Amino acid sequence: MRAFFRLLVLASVAGSVALTSSFGLGTIGHGRLVGSASVRADYDSNIFISDTRIDDYVTTADAALRYIRDSGILTFEAAIGATATAFLDHKNENSFDPFFEGKMGYSPSDKTTMRGNIAFRRTSVANEQVNDRTQSNDFLLDGSFEHLTSEKLGLRFLGNYSHSAYHTAGYSDVLSYGLCAHAVHVYSPKLKLLAGVTVLEWWTDDRSPGRRSPSSNDIRYSVGAEGELAPKVSGDVNIGYVQRDFDSTGFGDAGALYLSSRVAWSATEKTTWSLVLSQNFGVSAADQSVKTLSATLNLRRKFTEKLNFDSSVGADRSTYTSFNNIGNRKDDGYVIRGRLNYLFKDNITMDVSTGYRDNDSDLAVSTYDRFNIGAGLSVRF
Repeated sequence: MRAFFRLLVLASVAGSVALTSSFGLGTIGHGRLVGSASVRADYDSNIFISDTRIDDYVTTADAALRYIRDSGILTFEAAIGATATAFLDHKNENSFDPFFEGKMGYSPSDKTTMRGNIAFRRTSVANEQVNDRTQSNDFLLDGSFEHLTSEKLGLRFLGNYSHSAYHTAGYSDVLSYGLCAHAVHVYSPKLKLLAGVTVLEWWTDDRSPGRRSPSSNDIRYSVGAEGELAPKVSGDVNIGYVQRDFDSTGFGDAGALYLSSRVAWSATEKTTWSLVLSQNFGVSAADQSVKTLSATLNLRRKFTEKLNFDSSVGADRSTYTSFNNIGNRKDDGYVIRGRLNYLFKDNITMDVSTGYRDNDSDLAVSTYDRFNIGAGLSVRF
């Protein structure tokens, strides 16, 4: 009943926002007010993404209210909302997850840009890293500063801090911060080249008795490009090397190729291909160091003005390292997804989606497959 009540409250909020918008309160000051709401129903064959393969039917509803000011030298965006999830059988997994976020940009000239973001979200998900459903409060803070010292050369500095506080018993909080400095070369009005170094620190907190933190210091060297990479091809490509050094002798220091790239190719007016590649280190809530390599190929095909199709195929390899190598594992995952979207009106969209993941691991609990299918309706106002 509590989950149903929360869903009802959420729908009421969404209806109130829609009613307000329809009466003309679409702008405040120099910005505009944007609302959204959606509801979807899914069948999930493996809600805990583990070898238990427990299935259920899941209903999800969300609503958000967003204020956007995106013109002038000062831009600003703020949002508040929530997501409610209800399970048909496993009602103890029902959740109500609020969020808020704020973004600010300041561009006093063509050569100087400053940006800052802050966000909080309660996250209730099936967590692939620990093969369990987890709930956490996630806080993120990041910012950037870029200044061109000439028409062609400049500097970019970035910083970030994240803290995921887990409420699910048995899991540790995960924290990190990073600092980055890049040299920038404006190759053309539509393309920038980058080279720089990033320093990151990872650790866990509020651990279960006997667990050790995989606290580490990462240093990453990378080069890259962003913007229009070729005719009809845009995105960003970053490649380099990352070295991870642990504070404890119970973990082995390691180095790896670093990748972070997303490239889109507009093959025709109605067809877009995109490729996402990544490899980097991380830390899990089970106090493990994680290295993940992933590749995903996406296709977006527009059939008509109202009907389009999104699909993707992907593969990933994740290596998990624990203190003194107890509980180490290596996972190979393969994913295929598809979604058909139909635009009823300019602000109302319906979708039907399906997906399948197969995960092979040298640890039995992490060997599983997962199938899901569902439909959703979303409204923007």
